[in-house]
Amino acid sequence: MTDYGRYMQSAAWERKRRQVLERASGKCERWRCQREPTEVHHKTYKRLGDERLTDLEAVCWHCHTDEHPERVGYVQKAVHEAKQRLEAKLGPAMAVMLTNPCIERKPPAKAKAKKRPKKRHGKRKPKVFTDTTPHPWRYANQKARNATTVV
Repeated sequence: MTDYGRYMQSAAWERKRRQVLERASGKCERWRCQREPTEVHHKTYKRLGDERLTDLEAVCWHCHTDEHPERVGYVQKAVHEAKQRLEAKLGPAMAVMLTNPCIERKPPAKAKAKKRPKKRHGKRKPKVFTDTTPHPWRYANQKARNATTVV
């Protein structure tokens, strides 16, 4: 077993790993990723065995395999290569947004269609007043006449 393998199984590594995962408080430390971290990634291997907590980051499985495509099979390598091509064309930030399954992408909001008034077919029927239906003006005139009548 290599020095790296022995270190990864040591109690010292387990303590540091636990500290980094607690620091993350349940979220992957990669940009815009919302998943729960399950792994700890070394940003640098210069101080392996004596690394600072800033040398380590808590990441989810997806982000970690993005960083180390050799850990997974042929399909993940193809995805990694496609991401590199996207980075060359669009820039790293846009490539991360398009390829990282951890980023929640919301569909664009649909424009609300304006409500149109209901079409009335044919002419509107006029309101028919009968003698029993009180017209507002007729009713007012009748009140006025009754008030002026002398008894």
